[in-house]
Amino acid sequence: LVDHDDIKNELVKNHDALPTIIKTSIAKVDDPAPMQILYSMSFNQEALDGLKDDKDFLEHVKEQEKSDNQDVQIAAKGIYSTISLKN
Repeated sequence: LVDHDDIKNELVKNHDALPTIIKTSIAKVDDPAPMQILYSMSFNQEALDGLKDDKDFLEHVKEQEKSDNQDVQIAAKGIYSTISLKN
């Protein structure tokens, strides 16, 4: 659902959505869904800026790259690579 650009853009415009999804990804460490949503959103520049500005989230992403859950690990690596490429 978040792969659809219009929906992704609406989520980014809703300034409460990104912080809420970030908090959920931190709270639900083994749940790949929030990380996958954030990875999809990271291709939107405004969302990417919000992700890069959250130091706690960046630390969380680094930790999740080592997750035992492969889906979480893949999403975390994707987020980190998107952030690195756009810097």
